[in-house]
Amino acid sequence: MVYLAPVFLIIISYLAGELFCKIFCDNTKNLVEKCLIGTLFVLISWGLYVTIMRGFTDSFSSIAWSYSVFLLALFTAALLFSWKNIKKNLEVKNVSSLWPVVICLSIILVQFLAIALVKPNTVYDYTLETVNTTLATDNLFDYHPGMGILVEYAVSDRGKLVTLPLFYAYLSKIFGGHPARIVYMMIPMWGILLNFMVFGLWADGLLEDDKEKGSKKTLFLVGLGLLNIGGLFVNESVFYYIMEKGFTGKSICYNMIIPYIIYLAHNIVVKKRYKDIIYLLMAVGSTVAITDIQTGLVPALICLAVMTIIALVYKIGGMIKWR
Repeated sequence: MVYLAPVFLIIISYLAGELFCKIFCDNTKNLVEKCLIGTLFVLISWGLYVTIMRGFTDSFSSIAWSYSVFLLALFTAALLFSWKNIKKNLEVKNVSSLWPVVICLSIILVQFLAIALVKPNTVYDYTLETVNTTLATDNLFDYHPGMGILVEYAVSDRGKLVTLPLFYAYLSKIFGGHPARIVYMMIPMWGILLNFMVFGLWADGLLEDDKEKGSKKTLFLVGLGLLNIGGLFVNESVFYYIMEKGFTGKSICYNMIIPYIIYLAHNIVVKKRYKDIIYLLMAVGSTVAITDIQTGLVPALICLAVMTIIALVYKIGGMIKWR
């Protein structure tokens, strides 16, 4: 069952994204972008739910099972209200177009194999310890993740905003198996899928009017996969993080959320897709739930500031040229 965790995350994220786009009457998003939007929604909803519920209960089991009811309701609502769109998105219109998918899946599987065979970098990291302590004590934040003992301030108030390790504990609880397999194998594999999705959108944007878009996009993603694999041999690179530290919030932030923020900012400024502001705010907000403010929210805001400056420079330059 534990090996179904990435599949579960992709399916529930897609359905959440489908429902979210339905509510906001946004017909511009494809299946991949709906998965990314749904992923942001799941991360934010889990973070908010844990933050709210810890004021009523310290029982992790109660929070986990009640959140499962919420996801079941979301799943049902998506099927009821968006079944036609779901069916349309999953249709295979051209069999020949599957070859690029097969090639990309092949390089993804090679990365999965590397993750399964290579020992993760766990230096100064307490993610697995936090998951094990949460499951063993059925408690939120009151037990020290390193020592497993009850202490008054096991986690700081700011640290309690980072609910990603608790999300891993939630997955371990519903799928069973050893939590290490969830944390060190399934989550990095999920991260690889998200990484390919967001850079697939980049390729679509860069090659929008190219007649050989399909083959060039495939080459772009294969190159991305090879860079990720190469990251195994280059310490502290962004590619190293996704392969050996893919379970950390920092890795998810840098390999999926910030690239998606750049993509959304481009859509808002260049393509005038102002509904993307909603998803942009979600992407920025999700950083708070997955990693420390200094390593998530601050870089995301800096990224937005740089993008804003670039847009203003181009606009001012265009006005001067027009005059």
